[in-house]
Amino acid sequence: MIFGWAYLWGWVALTILGYLSKIIPFLWWTHKYGPRVGKEKIPAMADLLEDRYVAYGLALTAASLVMLIIGLGMDDAVLIHWSGAALSLSSLFYACLIGWVFTR
Repeated sequence: MIFGWAYLWGWVALTILGYLSKIIPFLWWTHKYGPRVGKEKIPAMADLLEDRYVAYGLALTAASLVMLIIGLGMDDAVLIHWSGAALSLSSLFYACLIGWVFTR
């Protein structure tokens, strides 16, 4: 079970989340601002999502995952509960951060 969490969340999910922070702003910028390039002043693609917030979100998610894996390894129900809740909240924060791109 520990290896499953480490593999799915630690490698697969964090890789996908990292790529989403680049793909979503690119697609949104292309859709919303692409036709207006050269005709008016438009924001740069980097202005849609700040990299430091992405780093905070991924760091929180990774830290929560590490605590969850430690809790699973120690078979500590309280640590599993709280770190699982932290993982859920950090993932929700990151999803909201990516969704924030659509408001810009």
